[in-house]
Amino acid sequence: GATNPTVSDMLVGLVVGIVVTLIGAALPARNAALAPPIQAMNETVNPEKPVLARGILGTVMVLLGFLSWGFTYALAAADGDGGPTPWKALNSIAVGWPLGIGAALAVIGVIVAGPAYVSTAGAVLGWLPSKAFTVTGRLAQRNISRSKRRTSNTAAALFVGVAIVSCLGVVATSAKASVNSLVDTGLKADFAVSSASAGQIPDQAIKDIKKVDGVNHVVSNRVVLGVKYDGKAINGFTFATQPELFTKIFAAETTEGDAAAALKDGKLLVGKTIADDRGWHVGQKVKATAENIVVDKEATAKAQADYQAKVQAHVQELQSQAQQLAASGDSAGAQAKASEIEQYTNDAKNVDPKTLVKTKKVTTGKTLTIGAIVSNSVYRDFAIVNDDLAEQIGNKQTMFVMQAFVTDKRGADTAQVKKALKKTIKKYYTIVVFDRDEYKSTMSSMIDQMLMVLYALLALSIIIAIFGIVNTLALSVSERTKEIGLLRAIGTSRGQVRGMLGIEAAIISVFGTVLGLVVGVAAGVVIRAVYASEGLETLAIPWLQLLVFLLLSIVVGLVSSIPPASRALKQPVLDAVASE
Repeated sequence: GATNPTVSDMLVGLVVGIVVTLIGAALPARNAALAPPIQAMNETVNPEKPVLARGILGTVMVLLGFLSWGFTYALAAADGDGGPTPWKALNSIAVGWPLGIGAALAVIGVIVAGPAYVSTAGAVLGWLPSKAFTVTGRLAQRNISRSKRRTSNTAAALFVGVAIVSCLGVVATSAKASVNSLVDTGLKADFAVSSASAGQIPDQAIKDIKKVDGVNHVVSNRVVLGVKYDGKAINGFTFATQPELFTKIFAAETTEGDAAAALKDGKLLVGKTIADDRGWHVGQKVKATAENIVVDKEATAKAQADYQAKVQAHVQELQSQAQQLAASGDSAGAQAKASEIEQYTNDAKNVDPKTLVKTKKVTTGKTLTIGAIVSNSVYRDFAIVNDDLAEQIGNKQTMFVMQAFVTDKRGADTAQVKKALKKTIKKYYTIVVFDRDEYKSTMSSMIDQMLMVLYALLALSIIIAIFGIVNTLALSVSERTKEIGLLRAIGTSRGQVRGMLGIEAAIISVFGTVLGLVVGVAAGVVIRAVYASEGLETLAIPWLQLLVFLLLSIVVGLVSSIPPASRALKQPVLDAVASE
């Protein structure tokens, strides 16, 4: 669609940018202002402050964050059946709170404790380079720990970006796996019918599909708008269907009652989420009401009569004016007035009838008995009635088919049936027929589109991280000008200097990426558990994708080291040695 950025959008972005910049500058400015004058005048690099306290505080925060996530996972697994603790108040807490608190503690904790992890990360991540490149690898491994805070802050940008993308990557991959599992193990239909036109399938299309040779059952799900139960809307929506939905298309798992029998008997089916939210049980009676917009016949008839009277009165007025002009001898004026009468009369005949139709709100209602509580993830957020009840509660003109499923006859050639279905619905343009594999592929492609957004986020975080690493290495090179000059003076080659800085940058990049992967995957696992009842029943971790992220981080580090290395090698050796 079209974009329409407003002035307020731009101002918000500007204000956020200024505020973030000021906050980011506050701590360095404070440190600079509080530095003793003698120390500030010292041109040598002052020893870094101890990071042990930060390490302890940050580690405790991270542990508390993961404990909070563990509690969230236990709450989600309980799914209303008791709880993970003996305390009812804790068991009834919304999972969003411990999930969000855990995320905040984990992310902030890693950033706080990061400087304390730098030495360990340098030793572990630098072990292989130090064995492969004895001189440059060991130098790079030691240089990482010179400015632990700066190294950690540089890695933080990549850490946050990778954590977000890997978290949502786990969720998206789990969603794809869950959809595939649902289709493979639960869906009995041979074909699914959907529409690209706001999800609406014309009723005539359903009738045409039923006539296709080889079709056995067609089950259509219609949305019933504006239904309230006991005067209150549910957290979901109501749809009408046929009992064959549960016997021929997708079986219902129930905690109480028989779904197919209840629907056939004209009872109300409710999803478990709605039942738990409203405290409903099988056998309970609820009042279903809906406000329907219908044609007000009396008001419409009066509007039409008033319009006709208005037209007649105006025509009579124009005829009177034409007669007066003719009596005064103005034949041209009379002729013009006659033409005006003819034009006005034609316009009145061609008026859009819809403009004269008057509507009114009519509230319809019916007392329903709850016949079953359905626990499947695909049903648990819906209230379900049969077609007869739907037309008694809602307005048939405003209901529309949102999804249809088709089964073919036993022994029928599925490929031929599919070909006939496509030929039948071709005239409707926006309607599409999918077989089982295509249905899974379509659901997966929607998730893949979301993943493209995640990759864009990752690209932005990588760009930010590259600038951060370049700046950090540039500062490091500036502080080590004489040292690098001495290394070159005793025979260190230009390639070794580039290698040393490249390994440093790669360690920083991998350090941030590994932290992001650990936190992001853990968050994704917990979020998947929270939404398991909403359809994310299968956990899938994209190991290949995570490996690509890790390898990409090495490339990012190597690319980031190029500008600082070039700057270090541009300065003549004697000038570098005499830089102080």
